Amino acid sequence: MLQVDEPNEHTLRQRTVMDYIIASVLEAPQHQENANDRLRLIVHGPGGSGKSVILRAVAHKLRQAGIGVVIAAPTGVAAFNINGITLHSALSLPVSNNSYGKSTDVPPPRGVQLDNLRTFWKHASVLLLDEFGFVSAELLRRIDRHLRLATRRTHQPYGGIHIVMFGDLYQLPPPHGQPIFAAERLWTNFRLLELEGNQRAAQDPEFAALLARLRIGTWTRDDVQVLKSRVKRKRNGIHPGPYATHLHATREAVAVTNAKVYQQHIQDTHTQGCECPCIDTYTQTGEISDPENGYINAEDTGGLEAMLTIAVGSRVMYKQNWDVRDGLVNGACGKVTEIEDEQGQVSRIWVQFDRAGQRWCHMHQTFAVAVERRSVNYWGKNGKWIQRRQFPLVLAHASTVHKAQAATLPEGIYADLGRSIRNPGQAYTALSRVTRLSLVALKKFREESLIFNKDAEWALATLHEKQLTQDQHKNEALHQLWQQLNINAKPRKYYTQKLKRMDKPECIRQATYERTHPTAKRVPRASDAKEARKPKEKTTPQRPSKTNARTSQNRQPRPQKHVSTKMQCRPTSKPNAACPPGKLPPCRPSLIAATQSQPKSKQRTQSNPMPQQCLAQSVNRTDTTPPIPQHQIAPQKKKASISPTLQNSATEQSNQHIINCAGTRTHANFSTSKAATQQSKKKNTDQKKDKHTRTPKMHPKIPNNRYRNLEMKQLHKHGARPQPQRQHTPT
Repeated sequence: MLQVDEPNEHTLRQRTVMDYIIASVLEAPQHQENANDRLRLIVHGPGGSGKSVILRAVAHKLRQAGIGVVIAAPTGVAAFNINGITLHSALSLPVSNNSYGKSTDVPPPRGVQLDNLRTFWKHASVLLLDEFGFVSAELLRRIDRHLRLATRRTHQPYGGIHIVMFGDLYQLPPPHGQPIFAAERLWTNFRLLELEGNQRAAQDPEFAALLARLRIGTWTRDDVQVLKSRVKRKRNGIHPGPYATHLHATREAVAVTNAKVYQQHIQDTHTQGCECPCIDTYTQTGEISDPENGYINAEDTGGLEAMLTIAVGSRVMYKQNWDVRDGLVNGACGKVTEIEDEQGQVSRIWVQFDRAGQRWCHMHQTFAVAVERRSVNYWGKNGKWIQRRQFPLVLAHASTVHKAQAATLPEGIYADLGRSIRNPGQAYTALSRVTRLSLVALKKFREESLIFNKDAEWALATLHEKQLTQDQHKNEALHQLWQQLNINAKPRKYYTQKLKRMDKPECIRQATYERTHPTAKRVPRASDAKEARKPKEKTTPQRPSKTNARTSQNRQPRPQKHVSTKMQCRPTSKPNAACPPGKLPPCRPSLIAATQSQPKSKQRTQSNPMPQQCLAQSVNRTDTTPPIPQHQIAPQKKKASISPTLQNSATEQSNQHIINCAGTRTHANFSTSKAATQQSKKKNTDQKKDKHTRTPKMHPKIPNNRYRNLEMKQLHKHGARPQPQRQHTPT
């Protein structure tokens, strides 16, 4: 099947993998209800290990056998390399950006879109997916859902379609969303086959071995010294090629480098640059839209820039998927050969692409492709649809490492591997874009930028452990092929112990924590425990403000529904000393707050009264007016002379029985409104003396310091509670 002139160990394994895939698809029944017999396979290996060769050979053989095969990839460049289509167009997947929102916000296909999807997958039974490392967990769930709808088999995973995915998890994760293995339920259904070797860098075996060590995190000090020797300096002779691609980690650095190289190109060649502004109009009315309603990032406007600066000889990149079969896809690079203008405006740009556009050039008998303005609709910031017309080009003297993944750069790279490298696998992805070490030139390099992707190692170990416990193949031929591919496989105990030593990825721990703690926002990390163990700084308690202290003390208690109301008054230094007749001792607010803060279950009833030194009860209240709190009535110095009529009326309205400290019961006769006004004035005067706390008026016969000492002793002895009440008989 896979014919090679001089087969070696790696090519023989590639042929065995291809035979296993073809036999698994052909031996499986075409119409079955058991979804476990469907092929779910991951072919994992580094760049240059022959994954694309196996994919194209499998598709060719299956199509010869009459099996419908769909070849897809997440990006246009990867789809062009395998002669396929993009995954979004094959499954009608939504686009995720600021303009369209998240992919989870877009509903599944329906209506005409669903009919076209079912027509496309009517005769297809195999999906070959390349560069699955770009597929996020949410996108994998979308693939499962759309395939169920397309095949009308909603009860089977992936709609009963055979799925074979090719890629390398040790490279960069998807730019949007979590890695693919975050969808554990779908991820663990796949089997795993690994490839080795790097045929792309076969011309430089030492460089191929260095890349292999960087990929799995086993680089040596010699490897670091080799990479340091490729840093550009004044006298070491390391210079990037004239058409080498500058690789950066961020888009901001890419924009700065593109502007510098563009200005240098204009100065050196004395060419005239052109500026091509976009044309934004409202879709419904056709009026020119406000620039403030658009987006700065071109990824949110269908890849079309707001302002395109270009000149003859500039290196550009195509930003849309125009013709995937001809290679005119997002990521195709080329050189500007001519710029046409009409009436002072650019009307057409001729670009000679590196590999794409050959069919177009042959059809039009030209050496370059004519690029014209294309339109795209996006959702503006003001909630209206906006149509943008612009040339789908962008300067490509520099590129991000994410954009360069799945591409081979024959002209060399000039990479920045300094402090901007923060993602796992980013340095390895940048270095593996070339075929030999002489094409590598580094602007900066730090050993800390060589970050190994530990999450990918955990995901692969999980699949290895899972497939060792799965049922063997029912077909004897498939079983023999599988045993031949896993002849050097390690036992299950090795992967079990390996997983115990490794930490789970952050996305897996986050998903597990959200299932167990639905209200939690994120999973606690190890750094949180370290911060919790740190000694906290001692902070001095702030004294309460004057307003808050008075407000909390002057707050009236909520009126009770029952007839009697219990209140406390200030304890005296002598327990048996009775209060002067006709006078009401002021209540202590701290004891009242302590009593009211207790739950109802702990409050005593009248049969088992709460311990207190002085208790005031009101009984036989006939009016609906809430009772006057006792602590708001200041003591009177002299007994006011009240007429018998007023005294009787006051007695009928209140009729409160006061139990003094000696146990005698007396009647409290409330004075007139004039006396109450005098008492309130005296109360305000006492409050102004102390700015922070209200200290009750001291007993005239006991010094202030002695009273405070007795009070503190009582609080310390009884735990901030008053003493128990003694049983007295009313006189």
